[in-house]
Amino acid sequence: MRLAYRASAAAARRAAGTSAATDPAARDRGWRDFAARCARTLALVLGIDPIDISAQPDPTRRIGTGEWPGVLLRVTDPEDQTEYLFIPEAGNLDVFLALLPCPTCGVPVPWVRVAELADLGEFLTARGWIFDPAFWTDPAHAPGCGHYRR
Repeated sequence: MRLAYRASAAAARRAAGTSAATDPAARDRGWRDFAARCARTLALVLGIDPIDISAQPDPTRRIGTGEWPGVLLRVTDPEDQTEYLFIPEAGNLDVFLALLPCPTCGVPVPWVRVAELADLGEFLTARGWIFDPAFWTDPAHAPGCGHYRR
């Protein structure tokens, strides 16, 4: 695939996926650089092309001192167009948390810690009630959700 085509496609994907018109973080160079670093690292962990990952400001989670929104990473499988959501693990940018809908409130929350592709594979194969500890304390749970623990 030609570099110019890939670059144009990546720019279009970023424009569509970052809510640039409404979220100041998407226009902040520091946030965009951080989001790009997260996307590149996740691509390495999953063994995929970074073009298959889009980053957008996370409306619920914050990073650092709280001045920036977190990074929500959307991975699209190029073969079947299945989408997966990830966030970087707090304090460890080499590890990610895969998000799936909470069985009670339906909001995407962390279910499994992914440090390597096999972690995601084991989870997807088992698809059991395996929750990462972050599942219980994630602020994205809907108000009143029975799975949310402060």
